[in-house]
Amino acid sequence: MLLLRKTTGYHRVSQTLRAEEKLMFDSSLIETDTATIFTRLVKCYTDIDQIVVAQNPGDDKVEYYKHEFFKKMFRHSVSVSSLSRGTLIRFSDIEFESKDISAINLILRSSLEAFLLFHYIYADPTTTGLTRFRFFGWWREGLITRTKYSIPGVDVEQVRKRDLAEIEAIEKDLRTTKEYADLTPNQKISFEKNGNWKWAGWKEMLKKTKFSAAYKENVYSFLSSYAHSESVSLIQVKAMEHENKIDQFIKNSINMLVVINTVFLQYYWDSLDLKDIGMPDNDLNFIETWGYLGIVEPKKSG
Repeated sequence: MLLLRKTTGYHRVSQTLRAEEKLMFDSSLIETDTATIFTRLVKCYTDIDQIVVAQNPGDDKVEYYKHEFFKKMFRHSVSVSSLSRGTLIRFSDIEFESKDISAINLILRSSLEAFLLFHYIYADPTTTGLTRFRFFGWWREGLITRTKYSIPGVDVEQVRKRDLAEIEAIEKDLRTTKEYADLTPNQKISFEKNGNWKWAGWKEMLKKTKFSAAYKENVYSFLSSYAHSESVSLIQVKAMEHENKIDQFIKNSINMLVVINTVFLQYYWDSLDLKDIGMPDNDLNFIETWGYLGIVEPKKSG
């Protein structure tokens, strides 16, 4: 877990932001410096983490790895925070500062993909059975991938033997489920031969979220241009350097990161069975304010 400390003053209201209500929207949380924004985001993560720790979620693998997604999103945020400050390079009599826009957007895309997998496994399903089928399909796919690795200095055969036994047990269980029976013949073949468990691409998965159309249609392709080293990414970085707008460009990326994380935290909180326990007021305000920017459709002029 991330952190465990005592917090009081929990807010007992529905945690999901409704587009027509902006009671928790506070523009002062947006119109502030980047360091303060990150501090507030980190506080949201640590406060929620302590609530989860206190509830003692148990040993169920599906629930346990729900929180591992949570920690992955947190770690990506911390990495972006560190990179955004830049790195001072000293070598002999040379000194310069490096701010890597591409690396920030690479981590941002990784964060978005983690969010989308979380959503596809935990938020999108309407039944517990479908959640478990998707989770163990995802888990099995990872084990299948690992059986193909050959890493020097590691007892690969022992790990492979263990993984193959777990894969067999998972397959045996999943084949008895309604969710497996509902697959098309081609999907069953893909499941058996290749370990596939989902038949939706990243953009299709993004469309199933509550992000606004602008995010659904643009954000993944934009971030992918950096991951794939398309010319547009180099053109934009060069232009930002030439116009001395690196810091503004980084701030825009950070804003996107905070929006993605606050929408994720809304979904994550809603997925928890906490009954009467609420989120601290300050955290709820921050999450709903920033999440609002990614959820609500902008009004058309005229």
